[in-house]
Order: sequence, then structure tokens, then C-alpha cells
Amino acid sequence: MLQVPRDQVSLITDEAASRAGIISALDAIRSDDRIQQGDPIFIYYAGHGSSVPPPANWECGGPGRNIQVLVPQDFNPEHGIHGIQDYFLGWSIHMIAEEKGDNITVVLDCCHSGSGTRSDSSTRIRGVELEPGTDLWDLESRAHPFSLDSHVLIAACGESELAKEVNGEGAFTKAFLELFRAVPIEDLTYRDIATYINLPGQNPQIEGVNQYRYIFNSEASSSACQLYLARRDFDSDLVVLNAGTAHGVTPGAEFVIFAGNDSHPSRTPLATFIVYKSTSFFSILRPTSDVSCQSSDLPKVFTIFQEKPGQGGTLRLYLPTESILIHDIRHSVHNVEFVDSRDDAHLEITSQDNQVVVSVRDKKATACGFEHKISITRPNLTAFLEKAECFYRERDHQADIDLGVVNFVTLEFYKLGATHSRFRNIPECHLGALGPNLYSADRKTIEFIVEEGCHYGVKLTNSCPRDLYPSVLYFDNNLNDLIIKHYYGAPFGGSNIPEGPLKGDGGTLTIGYGTVFTNIASPGIVESQQDGMALDKVHISSSVKSLYLDFSASCKGVN
Repeated sequence: MLQVPRDQVSLITDEAASRAGIISALDAIRSDDRIQQGDPIFIYYAGHGSSVPPPANWECGGPGRNIQVLVPQDFNPEHGIHGIQDYFLGWSIHMIAEEKGDNITVVLDCCHSGSGTRSDSSTRIRGVELEPGTDLWDLESRAHPFSLDSHVLIAACGESELAKEVNGEGAFTKAFLELFRAVPIEDLTYRDIATYINLPGQNPQIEGVNQYRYIFNSEASSSACQLYLARRDFDSDLVVLNAGTAHGVTPGAEFVIFAGNDSHPSRTPLATFIVYKSTSFFSILRPTSDVSCQSSDLPKVFTIFQEKPGQGGTLRLYLPTESILIHDIRHSVHNVEFVDSRDDAHLEITSQDNQVVVSVRDKKATACGFEHKISITRPNLTAFLEKAECFYRERDHQADIDLGVVNFVTLEFYKLGATHSRFRNIPECHLGALGPNLYSADRKTIEFIVEEGCHYGVKLTNSCPRDLYPSVLYFDNNLNDLIIKHYYGAPFGGSNIPEGPLKGDGGTLTIGYGTVFTNIASPGIVESQQDGMALDKVHISSSVKSLYLDFSASCKGVN
């Protein structure tokens, strides 16, 4: 099916699937000279998993939260043979990525909910219960931080769900192989796996910043549009969209509809629908006046993509003198507003001959001393402004405040540094929070003197009783880049709503250290330029919702 030469496959089963055997196999990937930078690497674990309490003072999600472990065949803590904890597995994969690149796919067909019960004689669960006193921290691992961009993780089920095994075969593994046989692999993205696989009571999850890539390929899907969930309302000629103002969907936004469950449509759409009403999490769409296809004409299964943004969140441009540029921009770039003062603009545009000079006038950047301008050719102006429109729309997007949770979540922002290892017999240090909280709740800003090469981390604490969905985004105002980077978001579960990662009743989530490491480097970088020193100004946006929002598509077309 994958047509991989047998000598490039390492299969470990039965007694060979020991703790030492699994670790040795991971080390062998890193040292294999046949594997070149960017070659696809596929790591598949089908077996038992469990969860255990973390070491003392380890950030793991709050009181009562556990870390996850893989249970090898020879697991025997009384004889010093422990499980393989998630932190060590992540570090191993990170070290492979350092040598071989980030085209790494990891599949875990196991669960960590600690249940070894059987529902019938032919069905069992791929999770086991470990004794509460089991000590997994007497390990010879090197617990360096690892990041969410080193690999894509495909988990067989959600955190509290059970990975089932039927007649000795993993239910997810069977469905996974059936999908590979039914759909050409070159047409599948990682997110398609969670979308297409349907297992009752078991919802596969996709994690990693590269989840939009095609499987075993470092190329991302060319589709820059996010796939939304929608349904027909049979009592009216309308479509109800499972996205609203919290997602940036506002009245006037246009969506195109395709027949079938196709996340990469290349055909002509069936119809175009427009949003005429939005709430925080839902929108009502009706067909445009120039189309004959009504809601009742739509097939039972269809996909829907946003084609044009709605009202609000415009890119504000200031042009000092009336020019033909205004006419060109107005007819080539959506969602643009021309303002009369540079103080009201995101960008100022001047032109001379075939060159266009774009200068930052955005107050959020200039108030912090950021001054930047670039020169581009007129033929490239439209593409630049389309990128800028997306950047500023997402950055300035003021989603409806979720009043039910906003007063229950606290944010902390720390400089990170080396702290003593929390794992016994591991001499290497971990990244941990150092010094005071740099976030000012009163001013809603993070103010500090940038230290080049430093790492920073975010900590969220949830005091309300329900689980929440956090998202952390990074916006770089440098006009050469205008990068939006997704630092953290909930796993993707296709049409299934994933569990809230920020648990209720005192649950915490650390990003940059502890359980979730992602490389939050210096949010301001001083660079030497010909005309002196220029300070890059960035924004880090943290939002928390009581319902699942998928912000990852906001980054895919801009980064």
C-alpha cells in the first residue's frame, strides 16, 4: 500500500517491544544515514497506554492531572522497567526532527484513560491501570523541551475516550488502513483523517502546527480556506453555519458550497450563500440573489468554504494624494477602507513610477516605537495587500467576549530559564518560569526589555467549573513577513468536538514549558539596519472560549 522497501521498515512486536527496544528503535531513526533531511518518517504505536501522576512541581494541567505514558511489553516497575512518558517520547521525536526535518508522522493507537475492562468477549481497551504509587521518574532520559512543529500526532481517540480493540485488531488501525486503501494517499491531509474516519465512541484527534500538510509530504494543502460545518434548515430556505463572530464570520461574508465530503474541491461550486445574521458561534446564510440553487436543492452531504470576508475588520489605507492606485486597489482587494488621516490607517501608500512605498501607520505598532516601510513593485501590490488585509483582520478581530468565562480565566506571561530537573536521575535542566509575571491585567499588555535568544511562556488558569478552549496566536508586524503563527490550539477532531484542554476547577495550561512546549522566542527582535536600529513589534493574542473554535486556518494562508 505504501510501497516502502522492507529494509526501511522496523517492526517491533511481542517480546521485542520492550522499553529498551522501543527507545533503541527511536534512536536508530536519528542515526540512520539513509534518511535525508525532509524524508517522510512514520512512527506507529499500537499497544497499551496509561496515565500517572507527574513529578512534584511539574506543570501538567492543574490539580489531579496526570501525564500520559506508553506501556511497553516488559513493564515491571518493581524491577526498574517503567513506562515511556509523553515528555520523553516528545523529546525523542524532537531530536529526530533536529537531524531529519519535520516531515514526521506519529500515530498512537492506544488510550490513557486507565481502563482495562472488556465490554464483551471480543472487545477490549488499549489502556491499563497502573498502581498509584508507580514511580516512572527514575529514568535515564534527557528531558529537553520539544515543540509542536517537530511532527504531526494522530491519536486514536480523545483524552478521556477508550481506544478499542476488536478480535485482536485495533479499531482505529483497521479504519486507518481502510481509509488509505479507499483514498489516494497523495490527496489526504492529516486533518482529513479525523474528518473521514467514523468510529462510534472513539474520535481521532490531530495535533501539530503542520496538520494542514498532505500525509508524508512537507507540502501544505493549496486550499487556503477553512472547512466549516453547516446544515440545511428544512423549514426555511436557509443554511445554518457552525461559526459566528467569535470565528470572525460577520454579515456579508460569502460562502461557496460543493457537493459531497470534499475538503479540496476543484470543481465548480453548486451555489454561493451570504451571511445575513451572525451570533457568537452560529451564522444564518441565504443564497445570493443571482443563483437558482436554494437550500432545499442542496445534497444531503456538502462542504462549505468561505470565499469573501464580511463586514468589519477592514484594512484601512491612507493615500496622501488621489491616484490611480485607489481605483486599482478598490477593484482588486476585498475589505479595504480608504481613510482621510494617516492616524486612522493601518498602512500609508505612496507611489513613484513603478514603485510603491508602504509605511506602517498602525497605532498599535507606532505607539511602541515601531517604524517600518518597504518598497514593492506595482504588479506585486495586490498580492501584498491581500496578505495585509488577512493579517490585520485577524489581528484586530475583536471576537464577542464570552461573558460566561472571561472573569474566570487568569493569564500569566513569564521569561523562561533553566530550572532544576523535576525527574529523578536526570541531570539536564528544564525550561521553567523565572521572575515575576510580565502580564499587566490592568493595561492588558506585556512590557519588558527584550533579551535576544530568550524563551517566554504563557500560563492560563481556569477557575470556572467547565472545561475551556484556549488559543494563542502570534502576529509579527514586520511588513516583509506579516506572519501569523499558531502557538497553541485544541486538537482537531473533524466533525467531532474535541475535549477542552483547559480543564475546569483550577485547571492550568502552560505553553512554552511544562506539558506543552512550543518555541515562543523573543517577541521583539532588535536588528541592525543601514539607517540605525529597528524594533520589530509583535502581538501575542490569547483567547479562551467555552465552545471549540478552530483558529488554525487563520494562520495557514498568512504564515
